[in-house]
Amino acid sequence: MAKRAVTKTTSLGDTLFTKTQQQVLGLLFGQPDRSFYANEIVRHAGMGIGTVQGELARLSGAGLLIVSRQGEPEIDRV
Repeated sequence: MAKRAVTKTTSLGDTLFTKTQQQVLGLLFGQPDRSFYANEIVRHAGMGIGTVQGELARLSGAGLLIVSRQGEPEIDRV
């Protein structure tokens, strides 16, 4: 009798998106009428600032969001 392999069930979101992408997209698209400061997104995602900023740059480059820089020091507003 052959042994069956045990497979772990994975959600579609886990398959398509990294944990950071899930956190960032969930926040931004969950409140589409609101803009966020980058530090708010970092806090929500629970990831490092470099990780989140990299993700914001990729999403902006893909045209999924707009990042504007305001004030001194520059603050990313999404």
